[in-house]
Amino acid sequence: MNKLRAFVRLDFATVAPYFTPKNLLLCAAVMLFLLFTTSGGAFTATLPSSMGVVFAVLFVGYPFAIGEKSNMDALYVTLSLTRKTVVAGRYLFALALDACVVAMLLALTAVSLLLTGAEATGAAARAALAALAGVFALAVVAQAVQMPFYFRFGYSKAKIASLPFFIIMALFLTLPAALTEGELAGYLSRLRDFPNIGGITALAAASVALIFFGSYRLSLSLYKRREF
Repeated sequence: MNKLRAFVRLDFATVAPYFTPKNLLLCAAVMLFLLFTTSGGAFTATLPSSMGVVFAVLFVGYPFAIGEKSNMDALYVTLSLTRKTVVAGRYLFALALDACVVAMLLALTAVSLLLTGAEATGAAARAALAALAGVFALAVVAQAVQMPFYFRFGYSKAKIASLPFFIIMALFLTLPAALTEGELAGYLSRLRDFPNIGGITALAAASVALIFFGSYRLSLSLYKRREF
């Protein structure tokens, strides 16, 4: 367990140079700009949330890229890190990264709700929370698709692992334009009245968890076959 925690910290240390205050402020500024320039200046949760998924999917590949460049896989062997620890640690890093992205979006959402006024708070808050839940689920599924390719082929050869990134970019460009805040609020209102919505939500969450765990098992199997 100690080695697993240390590995997750190592992954965060690996990508830390990319999370400079300047870069984080720039990302926050872009998201806030999107919040107030879409749908005629109204609060729109879907666009910055889609952008958050893009960040999560993009950054999860950084440890693989940096590790490949520095031949870290061979170093893990010398440090007596089992392949199971490496795979589990990388998946925990992905979940922690997703949580950080959602936390950042939540903070930006709270700021925007305060600035847009009380009249928008109710509908906007519901839309934003739904979008944030979707962010986490979509990021987890996209990363579950990516990582087996990274573990099997390495970062530079796993070209197909970029597919989730381009799919999410397409959603990033099309979904906010197709779904306004009012429409999203309407859908959410109807969903609340849907029979057994709690059970459906639980089933969806269990499905995402199963996909992620299945991806982990596949990655572990593939990574054990590689030679360093």
